[in-house]
Amino acid sequence: MATETYYITSEIPHNIDAGSWTPYPLSRHIFTLLDPVSPSLGIRQSLHLAQLLLLSNHLSQANTLLSAIYTHGPSIIPPSPHEESKVDTHNSLEAFWLAHPSTHPRLANAPALYTSNNQTLEEKLEYERWGKFRECTLTGWMHEHCNLREPKDAHRWRESDDPRMIAMCSRLLAKTKERGEYVSLARMREALDAALKLYALPVKKGEYDGSKEAKCRRYCSLLYKRLPIELAIRLGELEIARGILSEALCQDGFCNEGSLEEILMIPGIWDVLPLLNEKGKEGNVYFITEGDADVLVKGVIGALELRTKEGRQWSLAPEKVTWKELLERLARGAWKLPRDFKEMCRVSDGFKGGYLFLAGGLAGIESMFFDGGETELERHVRDFYTREIDLSQKTSHDMIQMISGEESEEYRHYIIPHRMWKDTVKGGDVGEGEYQYWHMTNHSVEASHWGLVWDWVASMVEEVEGMVEKGEKVGHWDDRGGLIVD
Repeated sequence: MATETYYITSEIPHNIDAGSWTPYPLSRHIFTLLDPVSPSLGIRQSLHLAQLLLLSNHLSQANTLLSAIYTHGPSIIPPSPHEESKVDTHNSLEAFWLAHPSTHPRLANAPALYTSNNQTLEEKLEYERWGKFRECTLTGWMHEHCNLREPKDAHRWRESDDPRMIAMCSRLLAKTKERGEYVSLARMREALDAALKLYALPVKKGEYDGSKEAKCRRYCSLLYKRLPIELAIRLGELEIARGILSEALCQDGFCNEGSLEEILMIPGIWDVLPLLNEKGKEGNVYFITEGDADVLVKGVIGALELRTKEGRQWSLAPEKVTWKELLERLARGAWKLPRDFKEMCRVSDGFKGGYLFLAGGLAGIESMFFDGGETELERHVRDFYTREIDLSQKTSHDMIQMISGEESEEYRHYIIPHRMWKDTVKGGDVGEGEYQYWHMTNHSVEASHWGLVWDWVASMVEEVEGMVEKGEKVGHWDDRGGLIVD
């Protein structure tokens, strides 16, 4: 039975482990095509789905979806000064069409891929591929993050058990400085052997502890797995390439120079994908079954055709929803905010503080946005000393970030929603609805956190009332930088 759901993950996972595989239902995908003013996000997601279908070796379904995207996409994206009414193609799609000229030739309605200096399409792709290969062999990163310089002997990996040295030697053995050229097959073989030795080493305790140092120690960081995958393919070792790719997808996701686009650009990858998908999700965590592929493609194409024929299908249009229903939905909180915070917003949509006073206060709901993994929460793990946090645990949820109600000393406010907090606390032992509010500045030694926004506001009430009782005043600055005392 078709699930009408596929799985996506950030190209750069929010935490140290790949883990953030998020279920993406077909209904949500269709919503992004029909509901917004501009379906640009839905078009991009449709292209991403086509690439996932290619990764799952469903070439015909992917090509059928791509044809529909390029047929309907340009006409349904409204004109805007901020974006062009067009749909882009990708290097990986061009590589797919070039590799299958008889069964899946280039779509006539696909936009031209930009090339420069009178390059042919084949020359452009070869140039891009060599650049990605060379990127995997650079050694400056090892010196910067691992304090390791290039050894004089690139064969030292044979006697070493140091993951850093083994990775460095593998990079060196595959490294070439001549544009467009590759090392000999003998050096490729030794570079691959070194990589296999690295990946066979047992993972040391602390490898996934969530720190910045741990990120650099991970084997997929020391040696990007895209490199040995390509080496294995060039050496005709397709089963080895399959094993490394499977491990990369299941352990690391699309990260460390192994994005979905970059994986599909590896020369010869189309010979590996049938092997990768023989065991379904066991070999490819993003695997889409053939039945699911048919349902997903049919649903997305149907949405594209409906948008083209009938225009935007806005679910909150005035003729579809009453004011009462609209406000009730707003009150329920589309952001899934904590109950006490929503109750505060019903009374007052935020409040103002001072430059240092009351952490600047809080702006209203309109100032809120998902953090998207940009905050380095791992820097502040120890600050949540009342609970043991393990950022290596999988979570598909994001923090909510809010800005201050008044210009302040770079205060940033965050809410870790209940589900993310449950995923993050070791063992998941948190109470019903429990979450965390915390704030910090760029200069903060540690983050300040509370179990409820209510607790934080209450602590400020106590602080303010204590100041009043003692006759204390708050200092702040005027536009010229002069101190004002209230």
